[in-house]
Amino acid sequence: MSLSGHANIALLFNHMKELIKVGLQMGKYEYVLERLVEFRKSLNLTQVQMAEKLNISQEQYSYLENGKVKITAELLEALNELGLNVNYLITGEYDDICKNLVSDIFESVKNEEYRKKMKRLMIYLLNIVFIKETMDGPEAEEEEQSLLRYLEKYGQAFSMLLYVREKLHLSQIAMADELGLGIKKYRKLEKELIYPDAELLFALWQKSNCPPVLFLNICDRELYIINLFWSELSKEQRMKIEDIFRDIEQCCKNNLLQ
Repeated sequence: MSLSGHANIALLFNHMKELIKVGLQMGKYEYVLERLVEFRKSLNLTQVQMAEKLNISQEQYSYLENGKVKITAELLEALNELGLNVNYLITGEYDDICKNLVSDIFESVKNEEYRKKMKRLMIYLLNIVFIKETMDGPEAEEEEQSLLRYLEKYGQAFSMLLYVREKLHLSQIAMADELGLGIKKYRKLEKELIYPDAELLFALWQKSNCPPVLFLNICDRELYIINLFWSELSKEQRMKIEDIFRDIEQCCKNNLLQ
């Protein structure tokens, strides 16, 4: 066989692999739609009733379930308010993070501005623990790109898409191409001027393995990430951080800190 013949076979083989990959991804996304139907049925609602709750027509809702219309970020927020776990919708798996493992620590913090500062303190303390554990090990370089470190660095300006893109070492143009988006739309998504629909969330989850809910604006992401890392601590580590946190909180209450 000629070299050109081998090249054509190689090209055909690669094309077939891409088709198979796309087919598998499409098949998996269909499970997202199945879980949407499952959720509606768990509420004992007809399509008409579900459409009313989402403030859309029955026809529009029917299109959502069969994939003809995208499940927008706004609809994901509405579904979340109805009790749908967005992580489960996209991945098929529940997480325990929403149980708010550290919520009791913040219960006494009523002032919203003060609460923000105390969350920043908790992020700082958690970073100290995880940096200490990895700074001398083979994971030290990876730790520099930790989700927790990014959260401490960017604070309220934190963007999950920026985190994932830099984690993958891609430019904005390359990331947009990876997701099949125009660069203008991608930049709006990265700046969080808009949020991803369910199909895009599915793609982001596949590429990053990050909880889909973190790409949206439907939860306290700082608290979510705090819980994510808190769950990895030992009992002793948690107790030490709680003691430091309580001591600082008491100092604040006694007006020793301004």
